[in-house]
Amino acid sequence: MKQVIITGGTSFLGLPLVRRLREAGVRVDAVVRPDSPRRDAAQAAGAHILPFALSEIDRLRALGSVEDGVFYHLAWDGVRGAVRQDEARQQANVDAALRALRVCADLGVRAFVCAGSQAEYGRTTGPIIEGESREAPDTAYGRAKLRLCREAADFCRARGIRFVWARVFSVYGPGDFEGSLVMSALRRMLADEPVALTDCTQRWDFLHVRDAAAALHRLGEREDAAGLFHVASGESRPLRAFVEEMRAVSGSHSRLCFGEIPQPPGGPVSLETQPRRLRALGWRPQVPFADGIAETAESIREDVKWTKQSVF
Repeated sequence: MKQVIITGGTSFLGLPLVRRLREAGVRVDAVVRPDSPRRDAAQAAGAHILPFALSEIDRLRALGSVEDGVFYHLAWDGVRGAVRQDEARQQANVDAALRALRVCADLGVRAFVCAGSQAEYGRTTGPIIEGESREAPDTAYGRAKLRLCREAADFCRARGIRFVWARVFSVYGPGDFEGSLVMSALRRMLADEPVALTDCTQRWDFLHVRDAAAALHRLGEREDAAGLFHVASGESRPLRAFVEEMRAVSGSHSRLCFGEIPQPPGGPVSLETQPRRLRALGWRPQVPFADGIAETAESIREDVKWTKQSVF
């Protein structure tokens, strides 16, 4: 793998992937919105910036041939909040991804690696098995991801392109979405404030963002990687155990208010799997949860320190 095209290269997962690919000596052409606040970070990581939106994806043709290249598609609009149930907006994501895939196919890419989601399974209460568990998405977001998975697989099969669908489970680390459980709970813990939680009885799987980026790198470079892969640590525990470890690692005196928030209708959703196919390629997570939380907590402290300094 000498060259890749990537969309979503400034995202939480995309930026670590760009850094890893560049460290491996891979040329990275990153499609980045001109107004992206993290455009400079991707450029500093060594990416060649292509400043246009997915709606202008035909501009990729100016690259000429990208023979033997890999196309990573990570861009997606409307991942969180009410827009997850916006069918039209989610379908627009599918259409944009397929347009980008067609352009990259014409340029000669040999592999397509796309970030899927555990949301494609819907509400789950037990282990999710690769290739065996029933897909029953209950959000427009999950349905759109699954639709893209199937349509892109058919397209790649017809064009002789290696197809990789990486269903990403719960990824965390510095730069994560502020509303995630890890980030929101850590901020309260670092301020020694009470943390309101559900009973946290469901089993969960957390994977550090650098380990997730390493997984995507491996899936792109391995010629024998094709089909569905779960991107997860495979080290699930009750969510309560993760939260208690976060408090211990951060040195917090926060009161953990388990049960203060009711579980959603239908009960808790468990997210646990064994990434068997990914491990068969030689990939293993390298960042223990405690180390990843310590790093994330430090990034929050630095952010708070910088914010305070900028006020004065």
